Amino acid sequence: MAHDVTPSRSNAAFPVDRRGFLGLSALGSGMFALGSGALLSGCDGHYQALLPGSAKAQVLTPKELAVLTVLSTRLLAAPEGWPTALQTDVAGRIDRELRFHHAALVEDFKAALLLVEYGTFFHGSFSRFTRQDAEAQDAYLQALVTSSRQLERQAMASLRMLIVFFHYTDAQTWPHIGYQGPLVEKASPPPADNRRI
Repeated sequence: MAHDVTPSRSNAAFPVDRRGFLGLSALGSGMFALGSGALLSGCDGHYQALLPGSAKAQVLTPKELAVLTVLSTRLLAAPEGWPTALQTDVAGRIDRELRFHHAALVEDFKAALLLVEYGTFFHGSFSRFTRQDAEAQDAYLQALVTSSRQLERQAMASLRMLIVFFHYTDAQTWPHIGYQGPLVEKASPPPADNRRI
């Protein structure tokens, strides 16, 4: 007697098969183990050296802010004459913006940063993201974008979207993209003000 291979309603609604689910579980367990060690190590001199002199973490830890700083620098490798991620203070502005968001979103954001920093071990490297040279960092980020692991792709897409958004909402970038600025002469700052300090 032939078996019916039509997926059930519950399977069709869940896009990850059993093998994919086990893979995500293993990845999550590995990240949890790495995360536990990372939390214990705190913010050593390596991470402190990656932060701009005036940087002061508010919602993120200094270590998380350092990872975000390096990530934004690599994703926004600006052409000559364009403002850099450091000049538009992308990492600091995102950190301040997180004050106005739900705790679950903040934890997801922190987990995505943790994945970027230590996910290199799942891609054959024994060096954390922030300890790699620029060429290796770029290759690793490209691997995350095209990864067969859905968790990695989603984390990378979310981080990239926020970084690009905060960079191009800074007035320093507007002349380079042909934007003349808002039509009103002086806009009132919103309650969640993420302008550069």
